Amino acid sequence: MTPQTYRLLIVSPVPVSIENGIYQSLDLWVEDLQANLAYVSELTLISPRADQAIIKTYTEKLLPSSIKVILHDQVSGEDDLKLIISQHDVVSIGVGAPAWRMKIAIQVAKLSVKLRRCLIISVSSNRAKTTLMNATHQSWLKKIKSHIVAWSIQHTTNYLVRISSGVFVVGEGVRQSMHFAHKNIYVETAAWVNEQNIINDTNFANKLHSIQNGLPAAIIATRLEPMKGVYLAIDALIEIKKQAPKLPKLSILGNGPLLKDLQLMVKKFDLSNQITFDGVRAYPEEFFAELARFHLILLTNLNDEQPRLIFDSISQGLIPVCPDSSAYQYLKLPPEIMYEKGNAASLAKTWISLCDKNTYMRAMLQLRPFAIEYTINNMHRKRNIWIRQSLASSQ
Repeated sequence: MTPQTYRLLIVSPVPVSIENGIYQSLDLWVEDLQANLAYVSELTLISPRADQAIIKTYTEKLLPSSIKVILHDQVSGEDDLKLIISQHDVVSIGVGAPAWRMKIAIQVAKLSVKLRRCLIISVSSNRAKTTLMNATHQSWLKKIKSHIVAWSIQHTTNYLVRISSGVFVVGEGVRQSMHFAHKNIYVETAAWVNEQNIINDTNFANKLHSIQNGLPAAIIATRLEPMKGVYLAIDALIEIKKQAPKLPKLSILGNGPLLKDLQLMVKKFDLSNQITFDGVRAYPEEFFAELARFHLILLTNLNDEQPRLIFDSISQGLIPVCPDSSAYQYLKLPPEIMYEKGNAASLAKTWISLCDKNTYMRAMLQLRPFAIEYTINNMHRKRNIWIRQSLASSQ
């Protein structure tokens, strides 16, 4: 018999900070945790303690008080973990870090199997591949280190998947690239939008017709690291500059190790009037308010991820310009908004085509239903059904 609710223990690599007894974490992660609360009777989170250097790289949000938080340095030993695990029905472990950063997660996984708990492994991206991609233009020493890290990530992930009750992966692209042999795999579509975040029909109609007032403004919102491919958008604008008398504007929202390099690239090609670097925005309110100012969002990922940004943008009346990798094709998005992954000329061609009023409006109307279907509540509702089925099968 499938249980209606369950007690959930999440072991996550995402750090948590604490000040005056108040817990905070990455704003996007907090949104996801909060959505879990509708489906579980109890939620406990085990996470590493955040240091100040890490906190400065992202925006934080308060964790709901109903979530019990246990930091790594608060775990006293194996007996403590056994007690924690025994008080829960489902244990969910997020992967994507090398073994030396997953010690507690691995220990929890082994004990969960021993205590006959339903063990779920969560895979949001192919971090091993990302690690190698981000080291492409690094020194030989850093490349060697990246290979060691990537091997450890892959080995640790494969081990945890092998002993688990089930695996959920975010996006078809990640599932295909990871080659898991597990019989209980659930492919999830990542969406962080709440229904109340979706612009209403009046605002959608206004956005639809505002394209008549000029070239559609574009935005990129991502971490500025090599695998995100942000340089492709700059290269695409260079291509457009060769063909069009008037250039669209581009705002780059984000932070990361490539910020200075990208700024120098913009300056080198005399694109400072077209491209601006506009920092970061807290999710969701500030972020959605910023998105609403634009018409297009450029997704330049070189990896296999299916970013939540697809549905963030659609919810605000933007068109996501997407690479043609399997993660995006799986969603059956309109072909007019796709370009060849990693190809700046192809991106430029799609960008130019969406400057045409009729092409833009047709794509917008095709995308509107996606905003209603893909929300964070629907994502968790579907995931919850699968977890309850996995729990019933494991008992």
